[in-house]
Amino acid sequence: MAVRNQEIGERFAIYNGDCIEAMSALPDASVHLSVYSPPFAGLYNYSSDERDISNCSSTDSFLEHYGFVVRDLARLTMPGRMTAVHCAEIPRSNTGNDDLYDLPGDIIRLHESEGWRYIARYAVWKEP
Repeated sequence: MAVRNQEIGERFAIYNGDCIEAMSALPDASVHLSVYSPPFAGLYNYSSDERDISNCSSTDSFLEHYGFVVRDLARLTMPGRMTAVHCAEIPRSNTGNDDLYDLPGDIIRLHESEGWRYIARYAVWKEP
């Protein structure tokens, strides 16, 4: 498993590594809850690695790449358990007068296309 660091307790396991490689080594139906924040469709770039999902050249490319994560999480998650995804609407460009792209909506639809059932969307107010 391509893990740089890990912490395994009696009731939890946390892995820091390439998610695709790390998840592929985990057994089916072994996760009770996953909580994470995907890169916001290229809004932030975390590395220069071409395999890094934050380096996608378009929203469509991001969603295609992210689909591998969602699909593997569906395989790993025990029936009846869930995933919590932190995401937000993002500006379409950087002019200051932009409309917003509904990234959470696309993330919900992507999860549903992989067999997940949508439960709820919560908004967290952030001071500008």
